[in-house]
Amino acid sequence: MSACAPQEPAQRDVAEKLAAMAGLGRVENLRPLAFGRNNQGFVLTSAGGPRSFLKIYFSHPGDSRDRLGAESAFAHFARDIGETRGPRPLAVCRERNAILFEFISGRPPRPDEVGERLIAEAADFFAAINLRRDDPRAKALPEASEACFTVPAHLRLIDSRVARLAAVPASDEPARALARFVSGLLRPAWASVRERTLRRAAGEAADAAAWCSRCLSPSDFGFHNALIEHGGRVRFLDFEYAGQDDPAKTICDFFLQPAIAAPREHAGAFARRIGEALDAGSLPAARARLLFPAYAVKWACILLNEFVRVDARRRSFAQGGAGGQEGRTAQLDKAEALLRTIDTLDLNI
Repeated sequence: MSACAPQEPAQRDVAEKLAAMAGLGRVENLRPLAFGRNNQGFVLTSAGGPRSFLKIYFSHPGDSRDRLGAESAFAHFARDIGETRGPRPLAVCRERNAILFEFISGRPPRPDEVGERLIAEAADFFAAINLRRDDPRAKALPEASEACFTVPAHLRLIDSRVARLAAVPASDEPARALARFVSGLLRPAWASVRERTLRRAAGEAADAAAWCSRCLSPSDFGFHNALIEHGGRVRFLDFEYAGQDDPAKTICDFFLQPAIAAPREHAGAFARRIGEALDAGSLPAARARLLFPAYAVKWACILLNEFVRVDARRRSFAQGGAGGQEGRTAQLDKAEALLRTIDTLDLNI
């Protein structure tokens, strides 16, 4: 777990405001909760109700994403259609960039638990949301963060992530190691994957390259953003990047996020459930196969977010302090290990 962000008077003030909006009464206790790498979280205990969860979002001129708006809209939509596997929103404060959710008492899944049952639960959650994708409230949801709807758009997204890392100043030894990594491994690997993706898109995967159906994506979807309640029920969290997106991106990200890995032998069943929910047959799976190596490069870049100034500030905001040189070096090792497998990496679905 990450270090907790310290409680400050401003955080107490926003807790009082949201508790009052939710009708929970006076705040009796506000305890920092280590739950992620992007925002601040607190367990709120009030006089007039059960515990709740306060989330305060990172904000910076260099990061224009409306995390609060995306998460609030997606969570409210899920509840409006009767889907209860996400958290129930209680109150929103735009002025303070914060939201209050019900508190979910549970634990993160253990890596050895992530198998057929849990992956089926995740697929069912996605399907339940997307069976109502023609609802006017669904159509009003924004595009997901970094949403892409064509193969060239997916590739441009990764181009920009590679270029962003290449522009990091070599100001200390970890940053100099990053520069060597970018020139010696990342750029050559990406050039090869990019060319191979375009060649496949023009050839055997042409149908998948041309086709795209918009889905409602929880985004950053995986078991790093899930809790298992005492009775075994799985709950899904953290919709701050959610919205309209390419279902192939959902599939790729689900099986590439490294925090609590989803075994890829279950990718076929997961992709089939997505295809059924979207009335799209095998096309989401084919498109995910096409894009999977490219998204592995994207995840290698995501692992190196600490090197990028705005992302480093977001980590510091969430965790109450910077990660330092040791943390950046560890992330560089992980990214290198992922890229070393890129020539054999595939999604066999």
